[in-house]
Amino acid sequence: MTTLSTRQTAFLILLFVITSFSLITLDNRAALEPLKAGLHDILTPISRGFDRLAEGPGGTTESERALAQVEAERDALRAENIRLQAEAAEVEDLRAQAGVKNRYPELDLLSARVINRDPAAIEKFVTIDKGREDGVRVGMVVVDPQFYLGQVTEVSAGTAKIMLIIDVSQRVGARLLNSKADGIMAGRWQMGGRLELLHVNRDVVPEQGEAVITSDISSSQTAMVPPNLLIGYVGGDAVLDRQNDTLVIPVLPAADFEDLDVVTVILAIED
Repeated sequence: MTTLSTRQTAFLILLFVITSFSLITLDNRAALEPLKAGLHDILTPISRGFDRLAEGPGGTTESERALAQVEAERDALRAENIRLQAEAAEVEDLRAQAGVKNRYPELDLLSARVINRDPAAIEKFVTIDKGREDGVRVGMVVVDPQFYLGQVTEVSAGTAKIMLIIDVSQRVGARLLNSKADGIMAGRWQMGGRLELLHVNRDVVPEQGEAVITSDISSSQTAMVPPNLLIGYVGGDAVLDRQNDTLVIPVLPAADFEDLDVVTVILAIED
């Protein structure tokens, strides 16, 4: 085995330093650009050849095609899951609506889908996919499925507009379940509220959370509105309306007006 002498080793180190310094200097002056360009021209086709070997038909690699297939299957499963969830929710809504008939066998009922809401958010109403041809008339009551929602205010051949009870235009006769006192339920949504029970006897002491239902008292019952439908619950302290010498009671609605998909129209009260 041959061993380099100290002088030879020192010479090689010096040669390496000089060569490196020269190459750096030449590179800074762009003198190596022709050489670099030539190497690039030689190596690029070789690199592309290796890339083509890894690629399949269409210019994509096997791993890329496998990843695309996995992503497509994932998206299909996700869409199918969402569809099944929507169908399950719809079935549950329809089952709940069907339960209204069991609770109120004297009522003639019609299930309908909500197809639109007020796009300008000025009024609180929904549009349903049932109308005059289905027996719907102005003034008929709509529930979801056991809660009072509002009344039909406009009807076309195949659709109807339901003005929700929280809209300021709405009024319906109502009474406190336990206190028995009656009054008029009024919408307050455009005024920053929800519902208020007006014209209640000032001597009444309503309970917090007490149920408020549609009235069955002749002096306050609204035409075409069946009695004893749940509207909401007492949600605050009563305030004395000094002008009328009656109480105003804040009420929280029982229905979720922002999540209406399937509703029930009460067509008539059967004899």
